[in-house]
Amino acid sequence: MMENNVKVSVIIAVYNAEKYLVQCLDSVLNQTLKEIEIILVNDGSTDNSMQILEKYQKKDARVRVINQENQGAAAARNAGMKLAVGEYLSFLDADDFFSPEMLEEMYAGCVEQDADISVIRSKEYNEQSHECTDMKFSIKEEFLPGNNPFSYHDVPDCIFNIFKGWAWDKLFRREMVMKNHLEFQNLRSTDDMLFVYMSLVYANRIYVIDRELAYHRINVSTSVSSSRDKSWKCFYIALVQMKEDLQTAGIYDEVERSFINWVAEFTTWQMYTFGDKRVFLEAFRLMHEEGIAYFGVMEHEESYFHMKHEYDFCKFLYEKELIDCAEVLCKRLENERDNLLREREWLLQEIEAQKAEQTAIRNSTTYRLGEKILWLPCKILGKE
Repeated sequence: MMENNVKVSVIIAVYNAEKYLVQCLDSVLNQTLKEIEIILVNDGSTDNSMQILEKYQKKDARVRVINQENQGAAAARNAGMKLAVGEYLSFLDADDFFSPEMLEEMYAGCVEQDADISVIRSKEYNEQSHECTDMKFSIKEEFLPGNNPFSYHDVPDCIFNIFKGWAWDKLFRREMVMKNHLEFQNLRSTDDMLFVYMSLVYANRIYVIDRELAYHRINVSTSVSSSRDKSWKCFYIALVQMKEDLQTAGIYDEVERSFINWVAEFTTWQMYTFGDKRVFLEAFRLMHEEGIAYFGVMEHEESYFHMKHEYDFCKFLYEKELIDCAEVLCKRLENERDNLLREREWLLQEIEAQKAEQTAIRNSTTYRLGEKILWLPCKILGKE
């Protein structure tokens, strides 16, 4: 394929994804949009991912494989982006899969609307239950303007609150990305937020496609999102960099309300979903002593915020001391312990009840009579 014929460059960072790669790559190779290049960056996988990638490279001339030492998804995507020649860029995750018409509809939407970014709706695919559910939260309709396409100027108070800060459900004009020197942030988690949200303010036109065309796999034990506790501070580093970049670009004042609301939303979500209580306390300390003041969250009244509970949580972080938070966690742990003890007692009672029922059955006249009746047939069949 000639370079000037590439409409979309698909970039996929791959790390130990052998379990999902075939489904993901088949869904990309089978896209109805054929004028694509597929750049697969093996980020130091230790499983059979590289062998699978090489097979696909031999199978289809549009596939290009890069092999690098493990540096993280951000470095892998940035490496792939440097080689991309397509009009638009698509950054897909190796454990997701996609409808055949996804890229065609996203590209056509961008071309017809002269958009720098197109965004689709998606479904969640639960790896444990194998069920698909709508991801209505990925695009918050209440914040969308009446016009489509639109720019951040149409919704400056909520541009960061409409979409999630992940890249896989979006298509980006490469010229816009290169012009503004956008790259993925070198973080273990939250590495795509800065790239996505800065793209939203640099885009002249953003087009929303009201179609569910991607399947985002959840409950994957090997994903980065499943081990955020190990890199809990990344969310804070990403927010700090985002504020600095918006200020440098001279955009911050116009989008300040949206940014403050995003700080409140993202902080609340992060801290509510940390699994390790010690991580929660460390994050509490950071936001209490530094973060809330640095972002200026409490400089605004409650009416400034889109969601009251996010304002309330940030106010709690700001006003309460670490000892107060620790006491709350201790009470929560005590409640969890009490609940577990009650559940344990119930299970023990159930076990004893089952044992008693089995004993009663074995001691019953019917059971004993049945044993006697079946003894001879079992003897003949050699089962006794």
